[in-house]
Amino acid sequence: MTLLWIIVRPAEAVARFRERPSWVAPFLVLTVAGIALLICRHPEAARLTLEHLPASATEADHDRVRSILDRELLFRCLFLPVRLLIGWGSFAVLLDLGCRSLLGTRAAGFRHFFALEVHAESVLLLSQIAVMIAQLLGMHTFNGYPQIHPISLAAMVASRPDFVLTSLLGITNIFTLWYLFLLVYGAAVFCGTRMRRALLPVIAVWLLSVGFDLGVTSLLRDALHLSL
Repeated sequence: MTLLWIIVRPAEAVARFRERPSWVAPFLVLTVAGIALLICRHPEAARLTLEHLPASATEADHDRVRSILDRELLFRCLFLPVRLLIGWGSFAVLLDLGCRSLLGTRAAGFRHFFALEVHAESVLLLSQIAVMIAQLLGMHTFNGYPQIHPISLAAMVASRPDFVLTSLLGITNIFTLWYLFLLVYGAAVFCGTRMRRALLPVIAVWLLSVGFDLGVTSLLRDALHLSL
């Protein structure tokens, strides 16, 4: 129920986290939903990958790549819980340290911030579902580039800019703002301060996380000569 509360009644959800920072059941629910989303989006992802094969590729080459992608899907589904646990846990650690450094005293610890992060991720899951629905409806921003969020600044750009700029514009959407609001509100409650003070550590940690992800992706793109 807290996954529903964080969306429709965030004040009550955060108050509950402060008293009892539970996260196991919501984590399992989001993990199962994430695996289901991976499976649902796999056919479209495989189609886009096959479209990037050179014109000289034979039907046998297409079948071989399709088989590799199918096997990779199983690995991604099995590894997803570990990846989410590490990613969300690392973010919660940074958020805890950032609030401790910039806001001082607080009535919460790592478990509280981890519970907050896990529940807030439900909003980003809704964001991914919105992207999938847009793909199914054929709402493609940039010809042949359907990964763009349909409700973002990137969807308003008439041409395809650089990958990094496209990614930054893509994450500038209503779901990201909603997610950040939940983190800021939760940090303010946990630290007993105003939201405008809690805004600084939350935004700083989020920008650090976004910068790290984009940096790693850019390095891999250049090293492997990928087309993103």
